[in-house]
Amino acid sequence: MDRNKINNKTLILYFGIGIGIVLAFFAIGFAIYSYWKGIIIDNENGYNGINAVIALMALLMNIITVIFVFATYDSQSKQISQNKKDTDYNRALDLIFRQLEHTKTKLSSNYGTYLNEFINRNEDLRRVQLNIDLRFFEDDNFRVYSRALSFLAIEFEIYYNVIVNTTLSDDDKRYLLSIAPHNINSRLIQSLNVFQNHYQLFQASDEYQKFNSNLKNNIEYDLLLVLEYLRIPQVQGLKLTDV
Repeated sequence: MDRNKINNKTLILYFGIGIGIVLAFFAIGFAIYSYWKGIIIDNENGYNGINAVIALMALLMNIITVIFVFATYDSQSKQISQNKKDTDYNRALDLIFRQLEHTKTKLSSNYGTYLNEFINRNEDLRRVQLNIDLRFFEDDNFRVYSRALSFLAIEFEIYYNVIVNTTLSDDDKRYLLSIAPHNINSRLIQSLNVFQNHYQLFQASDEYQKFNSNLKNNIEYDLLLVLEYLRIPQVQGLKLTDV
């Protein structure tokens, strides 16, 4: 439903309630005065009775006015907050799809080749499941992983900074963060999860210390960044370099 229609209906409702309260006050005031005049005061003190009723009604009207002012302020504050969230969401969404155009342009170069090799090799890793296959961690393969993860870390940092610096809810942020990887490659998230699971097994193996330290450090650092930017939980036992 259109928000303007909702706001108009709300204003009409408030106006109707306000008119009803005013009429109710007149009726209550007249009833109180009649009660006082008939039981508590006599005709000689009638004027004082009217003044007392008017003062009481004025006090009640002031209280109701304060309540309405507060309710209006609270409603406007919530509306302003919602408008800001809507603006942030639409702005973030627009920036994400603009940036995706740049990312896809880069993927048409060697970056796309590295990423496709990374995903395809992780598809093979997935078939291996929990059995470590050291062929996938030879130096040549390490370089593929390193280049792909370095590219992803640089790209996803941009999306991450756009999204986290908003007033959006965590659910909205998670959804927006999922747009880029799914548009880059629908198997990317699965590949990252497969890779970190297999890498954890690799770290626990005797062969881990024999591999190129610089490549390992680069992979672990970039993998840590990618998991953080995409809010992918890190598997238990995986040790990643943060410096």
